[in-house]
Amino acid sequence: MAPDQPWHGLETPCDDSDQALFAAAARVTIGNGRTAVFWDSTWLGASPLRFAFPALYALSRRKQRSVAQALSGNQWVHDLRPSIEPTVLTEFISAWTLIANTPPLRPDVPDSIRWALTDNGTYSSKSTYLLHFLGRISAPLSSPGSSR
Repeated sequence: MAPDQPWHGLETPCDDSDQALFAAAARVTIGNGRTAVFWDSTWLGASPLRFAFPALYALSRRKQRSVAQALSGNQWVHDLRPSIEPTVLTEFISAWTLIANTPPLRPDVPDSIRWALTDNGTYSSKSTYLLHFLGRISAPLSSPGSSR
């Protein structure tokens, strides 16, 4: 999202669990749709489309299209390799219905991301680190040789 940064355009060293964690904590508000990634950003619902519709994601030939690119002329549909598998057809109908009911893009408004784990909505590595420990039970440590 920062085209003036030296790392812009490089692959991220993230696996699916890292992306799922990010998706759970980031809320994307679509404006012009030029920055948010159609399959990977949490722009429509509680999770990215790649997790909501895994069979369709697997068939997509262009997984890095922006929301604006994918919605233009329903390009996301043209990107899908043909399949008549029942799972694919069911996902397609659900995805089509969801996407068809999205509000129109706003050309003069950039997309924005709000980080749900901080009060000010800005990403912090500390909040991400702490997210890894959410729900864990802490236990007091005992020293070696102490009796229990």
